Amino acid sequence: MSNSVAGFYDDFSKNQLKTGITIRHYSILNKLKKAGLRKDHVVLEIGCGIGTLTGLLGKFVSNGRVTALDISPESVQIAKQRCSGQKHISFGVSDMSDFESQEKFDFVVFPDVLEHIPVEHHANIFKRVAKTLKANGKIAIHIPDPLQLDFIRKTIPQSLQIIDQSLYIQDFVANTNNCNLMLDVYERYCLYSQYPDYNWVVFSSLQSIPKNPIRNKALLKLKQLYWKFFT
Repeated sequence: MSNSVAGFYDDFSKNQLKTGITIRHYSILNKLKKAGLRKDHVVLEIGCGIGTLTGLLGKFVSNGRVTALDISPESVQIAKQRCSGQKHISFGVSDMSDFESQEKFDFVVFPDVLEHIPVEHHANIFKRVAKTLKANGKIAIHIPDPLQLDFIRKTIPQSLQIIDQSLYIQDFVANTNNCNLMLDVYERYCLYSQYPDYNWVVFSSLQSIPKNPIRNKALLKLKQLYWKFFT
C-alpha cells in the first residue's frame, strides 16, 4: 500500500506545483501562531508535500528548526529545491510507520495529511509522535471537514485522492488514547465555503496541575464584576 501511495503522490506533486501556496496554507500558519508557535520553536511537519507550508513555517520559525517529512520521494526532492535557501529546514522520506526521533519538538503539524493515511495506522503514528513532544509540546492537525468530504464523495468522487477518509473527532479521541495527550481545540470553520469545510484540531502534552496553583485575585475580581454587570 505504501508504495502505491508514494507513487500516487510522486505524480500528484505536479498538481501541487501548479497550485502553489493558497489561503489554506496561510490559514494553517495563522492558526499555529494562535496556538503558540514561536520563532524559536522546533517543528516537525508530517506530509510536507512539495514544501508549500514548509517554506512559510521556515520563514516564521527563523530562530528555530523545521523537520519536514513526506511519503513521496519526488515531492521531498521538489521541497528541498524550493526551500534550499532556508538552512534550518531539513527533509526526509517516511511513511511514519516506524518513525523515531532523538530530537524533541515544540509542534508536530499534520497539514491536511491524516485523511490520506489509513485510519488503522493512526494510533501507531500518534503514539510515536507523542514521544517526540517537549513537555509543553503540541500536535496540530488540519483536515477537511468530514461532512464536506462525505458530500464530495457522493457528488464528485473523481476529485478525491488515492485515500481520502472522513475523520471525525471520535476517531482522534480513540486513536490518541494512552498517548498522554489532552485535546485543546476542535474547531470546524469555513475557508472556501459558507459551510464548515475544514477542521482544526490541537492536542497538547498532558501535564499535571501544580499542587498550589497561584490565583490572580485581582483578575478574578474583575471577572466577577464583568459577569455581574455585563452578562
